[in-house]
Amino acid sequence: RQLVIILTERKFSFSDLALLSIQRYPFSFKYLIAPMIDSVYSARFGKRKSYIVPFEYLFGVIQILIAFQWDSLLESKRILLLTIGGFLSYLSVSYTHLTLPTIYSV
Repeated sequence: RQLVIILTERKFSFSDLALLSIQRYPFSFKYLIAPMIDSVYSARFGKRKSYIVPFEYLFGVIQILIAFQWDSLLESKRILLLTIGGFLSYLSVSYTHLTLPTIYSV
């Protein structure tokens, strides 16, 4: 929500703001994709760690890249790159949070 306020202050169009809503799709589909993610794992690394660790690294790398390029992305109005970065961030966070309650309840 704060991002929308920042983008409206910088005079982004409403179609740009609508494109930004695509980044929240991974939360909608996580329960459909979760069985596929659970079926692929490394026996040596563990069933949960096989996708939690890569998704956490993906989230960290994306957040660092966006942080260093934030001003240039806003000045050049590259909403597509912001949307892709947000989509990948939501993707990594949504699939990590799918399993956290089961891990910490043991």
